[in-house]
Amino acid sequence: MALSRSLLAAIVFLIAATYPPATAQTIHYDSGYTMRNNTLGHYYKMVSFGNENKIREYTYWKGTGTNVSEFLNFRVIFPTNFNKKDTVTKYPLILMLHGAGESGRAWEGNFTYSPSDPQFDNNSTNTAHAGPSHLAAVMKSPTSTGAFNGIVIFPQVSYSGAWQNGWDGGNESDNMRMTIGIVEYFIDHYNVDRDRIAVHGLSNGAKGTWDAAAKRPDLFAAMLPMSGVGSNSDIMSDILVTMPLWLFQGGTDTNPKPQASKDLIELIKTKGGSPIYTVYPTLGHGTWTTAYAEPNFFPWILAQNKKNIFVFGGVTELCLNGSIKLGFSDGFLAYQWTYNGADIPG
Repeated sequence: MALSRSLLAAIVFLIAATYPPATAQTIHYDSGYTMRNNTLGHYYKMVSFGNENKIREYTYWKGTGTNVSEFLNFRVIFPTNFNKKDTVTKYPLILMLHGAGESGRAWEGNFTYSPSDPQFDNNSTNTAHAGPSHLAAVMKSPTSTGAFNGIVIFPQVSYSGAWQNGWDGGNESDNMRMTIGIVEYFIDHYNVDRDRIAVHGLSNGAKGTWDAAAKRPDLFAAMLPMSGVGSNSDIMSDILVTMPLWLFQGGTDTNPKPQASKDLIELIKTKGGSPIYTVYPTLGHGTWTTAYAEPNFFPWILAQNKKNIFVFGGVTELCLNGSIKLGFSDGFLAYQWTYNGADIPG
């Protein structure tokens, strides 16, 4: 028996009325606050170094009203004279990924904070290792040795420095997806130079550094992992062969062992890459403090730019009838070679 149009419309209306559309969730990037147990507030101070209060509070969160479906707290250092309204000046950016011990809620086998604990969710430890050196570099006069006249972002994950999820077909983990979203938001709203963004991290954050750079090579101009290697050497080395890379390793470290780092560096070199590999023979896992003290640490970061063309083999002289292999970062959708300002056809 055929249904009349009016009866059919009534049935459709009843179905729609029984299952109302879900309320759309809103993404927020709140300045001056952090999130604790789904409530906006302020971080719990667990670190102590000069001018620590100059590392400003931020939080990314998604939800409606008090219903928070996901969040990621982060801290930010800005240059002394930073002006958000100055859209002409563009600043380089460092994304710094902390280790497992600086997580917001738990480090498996070491600590677990309850929701009533003020250390729960946001406890400021994500700035513990890199905060002093990066703050000092940003606060220096831009013309001073070792200065970094740019922006530094310190996100904080909840559990065990869980930045990466293995290769997973090139898909980012939820934590990395939110982190990348923060960087892209700062590109659009905080005068970040999209050609001069570096990612670095220590321990589990080093693993996250490999993950971020390999899954979003279009976004980063350089990477500096410390005491950590990637989840898939073959795939990552293919993607990162043209990316400026500086890997730091402790000679007595057991996770990763020096051989694991050396093997990955050698693999990249066999594919034509020119990574820098620094080993501290007497150090174990904690390489970062020594790495930050390298005179060329911040100058090297500032020298990297997405517009720098990679020359395989490092040889720039071209002999008659010879050839040079050139490259650039993976991940671009299109490119155009030019010579003396004119496009080269094809």
